[in-house]
Amino acid sequence: DTKVKYQGYVFAKLRLCPKTYEAIQGLDLCRSWMGTINYKGMRKLPPAPVALNEEEIENFGLEECEDEFSEETEVDEVIVDTAEADEEAAEFEETIQKVYLGLRVNDMVKVTAKNKFYDEDAIVRRLKGGKVFLRFYTYGSMYEEWMDPKDVRKLS
Repeated sequence: DTKVKYQGYVFAKLRLCPKTYEAIQGLDLCRSWMGTINYKGMRKLPPAPVALNEEEIENFGLEECEDEFSEETEVDEVIVDTAEADEEAAEFEETIQKVYLGLRVNDMVKVTAKNKFYDEDAIVRRLKGGKVFLRFYTYGSMYEEWMDPKDVRKLS
């Protein structure tokens, strides 16, 4: 039973340490964090996630979700990471790389198929169902299209 309140957002109550931050930030579909954007001089640094305050929790309508999670979750519950899980994850990653021909989210690609986007450059936005979702910035406009991974090649 999954309840979707805000599609594309994940709300989690967790203790964030550098190891957890790096693991989540490394996910292909994690684009950004809700929080403050940091600048160092003129350079933009990754956003620093901040906890939602009570008013934001209320505005998002998350207070009832917080009650559900606190009832379901036990504090002494531990998930053990095993070598078998690592091997399964490696096999899964290998299969994904074969299906999508080494493409990853945010890769730059060039369309090689003879279609309306032939020879255009694009950015990979999603990988799903054996297809790649590409975003084209063409002649001042933006287009998005699902394509077969065989119809594009990765730019180096």
